[in-house]
Amino acid sequence: MNIVAEYLSVMRRMPLAAAEELHTRFGFSWRAIATAVPAPMMVTFADKGRLYEPAAAHGFPVWVSPVAVVDPERPEEIEATDPLDVVQTGPFVDLVAFHPGYRNRFARRTGLAPVLGCIPPNTATPILSRSGETSPIGCAPNATGWSS
Repeated sequence: MNIVAEYLSVMRRMPLAAAEELHTRFGFSWRAIATAVPAPMMVTFADKGRLYEPAAAHGFPVWVSPVAVVDPERPEEIEATDPLDVVQTGPFVDLVAFHPGYRNRFARRTGLAPVLGCIPPNTATPILSRSGETSPIGCAPNATGWSS
């Protein structure tokens, strides 16, 4: 799976009106939109909503954004001198799907993202990860994915 190609495919088709909706309807700053460059996509969910797959037609409308890490060989390394540079240039290990109307809920594409969210607005309730646990970090334990 080539997550960069998958993301670029939807990002290149995104109309400006979609970004304007993130700003006006959901309150995302233009800086956050320009930095993380989320793109609209239709998806279906697998693994109890923790992972998603692209959907050709009948799916759930979400926004996707790439997730970058400081060092893909050591994903637990989350500190960077310039976090915005890491977000914008990678290396990219995952995509995150979210809907601004569903706070604390998201799904990952590969499940490799160790943490989410150094760019405001951080809408998820932070939680600590237990060593070796693969559940998403950055959302409340009872609010992973879109499942209740």
